[in-house]
Amino acid sequence: MTKAADRPTPTWRHRYGAVVALPSAKRLLAGSLIGHMPIGMVTLTLLLGIAHSSGSYSFAGVVVGLYVTASGLVAPLLGRRMDRHGIWPVLAGTGVAFAIAMMDDRRPQPSLRRQ
Repeated sequence: MTKAADRPTPTWRHRYGAVVALPSAKRLLAGSLIGHMPIGMVTLTLLLGIAHSSGSYSFAGVVVGLYVTASGLVAPLLGRRMDRHGIWPVLAGTGVAFAIAMMDDRRPQPSLRRQ
């Protein structure tokens, strides 16, 4: 009989390797990574764009903080709606709404910088 102390402790590579070896895990992991990339990209883009137009990183930080807080408050509501109506209708609606909200209308805007 081997004691528990005699067996080698599995490393993180062995544990994650066992998960990735599951049949659908690679596709799920890839989709999750690609799906979560815009979260960081949008906040960074908002921060840099607002800081550039306003000249203030503190103002840009407040705006990005409000955006992230609003996203966190709305996420449970969207999850509940997805449970009731399915993923695709909610995803389509939020995708269109997000695209419209983030559009740049390309008209010259007055600068928010102090003169």
